Amino acid sequence: MLSERHLQLLRLSIPSVWALETLLFLYRERDRAWTAPELVLHLRSSAAAIEGALAPLTQAGLVVAEGDAHRFQPAGPILEAFVRDLETAYAEQPLSVMRAILSTPNSRIKSFADAFKLSKD
Repeated sequence: MLSERHLQLLRLSIPSVWALETLLFLYRERDRAWTAPELVLHLRSSAAAIEGALAPLTQAGLVVAEGDAHRFQPAGPILEAFVRDLETAYAEQPLSVMRAILSTPNSRIKSFADAFKLSKD
């Protein structure tokens, strides 16, 4: 399974299972850049899901934009090793990886909930 460091990277950089599927597809098909419509077709997804996956993957330094297309190009060797290990873990224990992603609190939901907290001031 993934190390604690890998789990931390996973929680920081991959917000959804669709983002994971998108990342792993781009990792496996790294020889070219893919447009969002092509990713929708190949991953049998929706435009909203793909667009929602690409932005955080780009911000995390895992994917780069090339015009209207995206390609797997990690910002460094640590991130490349992380994705390689993540692909192996997902192939061997997909439910464990999905649980790690789904157990990460969504920052928008947390911000919304925090807005309703009463302060003692």
